[in-house]
Amino acid sequence: KKDFYFTDVREKFSNIAVEVYSSGSGEFVGFVILSNSIIGGKGVLKVLDIHFLNGEDLRSVLPLIINYGCKFDVDKIEIPASLVEGINSRIARRFLLHQKQRLSQCYPENDQSPLGNCWQKIELNYCDGDMPFT
Repeated sequence: KKDFYFTDVREKFSNIAVEVYSSGSGEFVGFVILSNSIIGGKGVLKVLDIHFLNGEDLRSVLPLIINYGCKFDVDKIEIPASLVEGINSRIARRFLLHQKQRLSQCYPENDQSPLGNCWQKIELNYCDGDMPFT
């Protein structure tokens, strides 16, 4: 019943889907989805989604993201908190990382609607909602 419109136009916007394969066996190990855009005159690379079959392979994600950040010459890279664990340097964490929270709004039609029925089971993550468009 409600209409939503996007009122922003960006100088640059693209989504990047990266499949990751094992260097040894050549088998598929996971993927990363990124968005590259210019927001307020600054280049921003955002991690929209990550999935790896084996949790140990996540260690390759941060260098991959930094590589894309350099390639696109961005000013800021936004990553989910789960990737911060890969940064072991206290100095890097203190000066390079800034923690922020994102507001997510949901409105169930009623208690029997699909959203109303599963409200207690929902776990919102960094990439949920309109994140790809903000």
